[in-house]
Amino acid sequence: MMNEFFYAIWSVRPQHRETPAVIGQKFLDTLDALSTIDPLFTQWKVFDFVTTEAIPLASARQRITAIVENNVARDSYDRPEPKSGYGAIGVTEHAKKSRIVRLTANAGAVYPGSTVLFEIGDLLAPTDPAIVSYPLFRKALLAITAHWQPAWSYACAFRMDYWKAPIVPGAQVIRYSPFHITWIAHLSPELSTGFVVPPSDVRTEHAPGGGLLLSATDETFDPANPEHLRRARLLAETMISHTGDEADDDNPP
Repeated sequence: MMNEFFYAIWSVRPQHRETPAVIGQKFLDTLDALSTIDPLFTQWKVFDFVTTEAIPLASARQRITAIVENNVARDSYDRPEPKSGYGAIGVTEHAKKSRIVRLTANAGAVYPGSTVLFEIGDLLAPTDPAIVSYPLFRKALLAITAHWQPAWSYACAFRMDYWKAPIVPGAQVIRYSPFHITWIAHLSPELSTGFVVPPSDVRTEHAPGGGLLLSATDETFDPANPEHLRRARLLAETMISHTGDEADDDNPP
């Protein structure tokens, strides 16, 4: 497997006004749920925006509402702007940066588009391919979806400029979109109503709790595998067509 790719799970939520207390509890519940999946998702610390320190989860539990309140969105004059929501960040400890896990929630805004982001590694420390597996990412995606009830979620691989040329010889170019190189995806019950059957190469199943779970492959996703890339491209196009979330092809970041 190519080791230059960064893996993440994105969840995009509909408009949902929530209090810091509710957001904080959902955040804690998500960290606890992830911790039951794999030892990699344990030893969480939560970022305190007052002290600018990451504190152990046990300490953060006692004042999670205040932590979320302190991370209220702010306007250009640094004034609190609750209508734009609140944030929370949790991060694990690991000697290898490519194995550090981060959970970032932005929620409570009065407009749609709040997100929950789960990352392993980052662009400068691509995800350790030894920990990339379908069961691991499927469970993480479903755990996040269960607690935050997003309109859609997806696990993807990413590297800069993936949209400019084939990733491997013989593969089609995957055009730029927010879904990037899509591996696993979930559509809410609302979005999956009247769902048009995707290409047969995209695996489709009913998700626990409702909605549909779509997978390019139930194997470990390999960006060096042209067949995996072909199916990922089909899945990304399926998500674009069913969510309407599409970036400007002419102006990617």
